[in-house]
Amino acid sequence: MSAIPSKINIGLLFIAGQILLACLPEVSSTEQPSAWTKSHRLGNGDIIATAPVGYCVNRSARPTANFVLMVNCDVLTDQARTAPKSRGILTVSSSGRLGDQAQVIDLEKSLGEGSTQSTKVPGLVVRQMTEQTTPRLPGAAPNHWRGLLQYNNRIVSFAAYGPEGGSVTGSAGKRLLENLAKETVSASQPSGQ
Repeated sequence: MSAIPSKINIGLLFIAGQILLACLPEVSSTEQPSAWTKSHRLGNGDIIATAPVGYCVNRSARPTANFVLMVNCDVLTDQARTAPKSRGILTVSSSGRLGDQAQVIDLEKSLGEGSTQSTKVPGLVVRQMTEQTTPRLPGAAPNHWRGLLQYNNRIVSFAAYGPEGGSVTGSAGKRLLENLAKETVSASQPSGQ
């Protein structure tokens, strides 16, 4: 399958996320919390990307049917409390439907060498990406976390990015990515499960 996420250019996804974040408007602290939310439906509602504690989807970042960007909720206000080194950018994307007779895809092979199975989210494969040659924005860390999950007949891709020297690029980023995946799986459970 040539459309498997292993073909995604990680650097381009990061740059796209950074550009989207730069487009976020200033949000007044008096603005109603409805300006952002904790979840966004992907893949015709098959996947409900749900932010972990402390993170939100900002609707002005224009989530699409297959991609959503999340940031620290307080950063969306003029009274940000999260220290810059603790801030993160999370993304969730969904593939098209895999078909009625979809086979299980080798996600470890798709994500590449160094991939491991998550012990917290069944089926989630995670890897700390250390692309040193990919162009990045000033201040952005060269490494980030990626995760892949085959769920509800789709491939779901998760990512956690942070600033250079920030907590999101270390083991805290892996936990954050796993919490994002866990919340998303929980919200995306088909009826009757």
